[in-house]
Parts: sequence; structure tokens; C-alpha cells
Amino acid sequence: MKYVRRVLIVLAVLILCGIGTTCGIYLKGYEKVHITGTEVKRFDTKTKEGQMSSDVRLIYAQTLDGKTRVYKNVDTGWWPPYLKFDSGDIAGDATNFAQDDTKPVVLVTYYGIRSPMFSWYPNVLDLKLVSEDHQVWPIFNIFILTLLAAFLIFVALGIRRLSRWRPFGGKEEVAVGPNDESLEDE
Repeated sequence: MKYVRRVLIVLAVLILCGIGTTCGIYLKGYEKVHITGTEVKRFDTKTKEGQMSSDVRLIYAQTLDGKTRVYKNVDTGWWPPYLKFDSGDIAGDATNFAQDDTKPVVLVTYYGIRSPMFSWYPNVLDLKLVSEDHQVWPIFNIFILTLLAAFLIFVALGIRRLSRWRPFGGKEEVAVGPNDESLEDE
């Protein structure tokens, strides 16, 4: 029983790591940047049917503390469920922000992670002019994470209840020791 419990704990930790990674990739992120440029880049990928090419709009930016960021700008379609179908409009806004000599502060809403090894870029969902001291409250993320926490607590309580359940009305086994009064009665 001890080994089963350890295996279940390891399995639970792996599932929580998977959920955390998924949330990190698909939940919205926010960053204040100065947009420095845009570019359209062609990516070639191999598929079962052959070679497939696609154009990806890239947005280059610099954070307020001087770090370089690169975002892609493609339509999401139906998954992830952000229903973004206006990548052309966002590309136009990004070009206008890049050409503005005043270097406006832009709040970039995005999802995804940057991985140079796999050429992954976070995908821009929205661009908005803000002030440098603008504070972001990720209400959507708070709502989703609260629902996820409630679901995980519900599942954990259900598993705990099932682990104590004995079929056919049986009682839990109780270890009887030499000092137990029930031994003296027999």
C-alpha cells in the first residue's frame, strides 16, 4: 500500500506540472513595451503531404527596462479560444507604433512562450496605448485559475472519499494489539 501511495503522489505531481505548463502557455500575458519594428517571415514546415509554407508577421519590441522581445502575430482561429481574426489590423497598428517618433508605451496582450530552440514566439492578441505607470489586473487569468483550483480541490476530496470507501458495507480494518481490551473479552 505504501508503494501505491507513492506512485499516486508522483502521478499527481506530474499531472499538476502538466496543468501548470498548459496554463503558462495558454493563459494571457501582459507586457509594456516600445514597438521597434515589424517583419513578415516565411516559415517552411514538413507535413505528411509534403512541404508547407506560411507567412508569419513578427513584431519586434523593447521592454521598458531595455530587453528585446519578439512576438508573432497570427490568427488563432478556434484554439486557443481567443477567437482572434484581426492579425492584419494588429500588424497595421504595430507598424504605426514603430514609426511614431515619440516611442509610445504599448501594452501587449499575448499568450505563449518564447523558445529559440523550436522557433516559438508568443502570439499577440491585442495592442493598446497606455502610460508607463499603467497597472494590469489579469481578471481572466484569476477567474480561470480560481475555477481550476476549485476543480482540483473537488477531485482531491472525491479521491479521498473513495480511498476510505469499503464495498458491501465493510468496515476499515483495525489493527489489534496485545493491550487491546477486545482481546481480553474473548
